[in-house]
Amino acid sequence: MARLHHVSRETLLALRPTMRGPVSEGPSWKASRPDALDAAIAPWFSLTPRSPSFDSRVGDSDAELSATMATFGGVTGPRARGEGLPEGTEPPAVVLGGNPVAPGTPAGPVAMRPRQCSVRLRLSAEGLAPGRQCLVLVAVATMGGRDHRVQLMLGETMLGEDRVRGEDRLGVLLDVPDDGRLLLELWLRLASSDAEAHLGVRGIQGHLL
Repeated sequence: MARLHHVSRETLLALRPTMRGPVSEGPSWKASRPDALDAAIAPWFSLTPRSPSFDSRVGDSDAELSATMATFGGVTGPRARGEGLPEGTEPPAVVLGGNPVAPGTPAGPVAMRPRQCSVRLRLSAEGLAPGRQCLVLVAVATMGGRDHRVQLMLGETMLGEDRVRGEDRLGVLLDVPDDGRLLLELWLRLASSDAEAHLGVRGIQGHLL
């Protein structure tokens, strides 16, 4: 797994006014629960390109949580050959490519992200106990080309840029603020010096620690 990025509660509080939570309105919103029967530890939430929304407010839950995942990029479906994946590996539901930013590119305005190869997680949670943490894991796969890197950003604040290889995980550990509320807009963006670099997106899981 690529290195873990830690975000303190002080940073989350400072960035909160700039964060946008999930929009839970309209016919596309569907409440769902994580499907992790074979996982060692059941996730707090689980999102995939085929099931991109989660809402725990529909049942018994200690904490209210809603989350959505969205992907943007030049390639919006699976590549036929699964280029770059080990033999027998199932291609991801979504592959992003065609417009990677150059390595080291600053975060820039959020309004530009839908024109780039990016993944967005919006999350809103309340009622969390003080001292808890949320571990966000994003499953990705490098496909085609070379020099695959992923930039991680909270809004317009850069957390870091990780080099990824093959099937990989990107991790962000968030300290829950003392008021028990999490509100964040996490972005991942493909960066590469190779225009042929593509990034497969398998999904996002969150674990409440």
